[in-house]
Amino acid sequence: MSERENTSQPQPRHESLRAAFDDELQNGQPEYGEARLWLVAHGPHDLFAYWEFDAAEHPEARSADGATHFHLRPLREDGHAEPAVEIPTGASNAHLPVSRADTFYTADIGFFAPGGVWCFIARSGPTRTPPDGSAAPARPVPKRTLTPPPWTPEQEQELQRLLARDIQMGRADRSFE
Repeated sequence: MSERENTSQPQPRHESLRAAFDDELQNGQPEYGEARLWLVAHGPHDLFAYWEFDAAEHPEARSADGATHFHLRPLREDGHAEPAVEIPTGASNAHLPVSRADTFYTADIGFFAPGGVWCFIARSGPTRTPPDGSAAPARPVPKRTLTPPPWTPEQEQELQRLLARDIQMGRADRSFE
């Protein structure tokens, strides 16, 4: 008998309120402000997660130290939960290490309630990690500049004219002081 079977405490259930009340929701689409979690395989042992949720809506996540601690927890297709990773307060994305390549994963974002009970806020859809050794070599990303194209001589002259006019207007306004 496993250690889990020996415990007399009920185990937490992992149900989505969306699944339980989907018939009452419009088109099954997330509503504005609803907690969401997206997951993308970034490599054979790396997932990238992005989320949206309001931490203030979860005061029960406050632990004994007075701070709130939210975690990401990867779940393999076989139901095994891999170790949870604490996310920094205010963060909206993170990389998540996983143990298996070529495996489907989902992830939960949530917190641990007293007694170590996992309470999830949102669950991602599934993503599959690529097989080991299949990571494509990194391609250089072209640099993008935010500098505007150079001014034409006509634009430069117009700017000088406008600045000179503004300076003159400023001098005229000071003469009334």
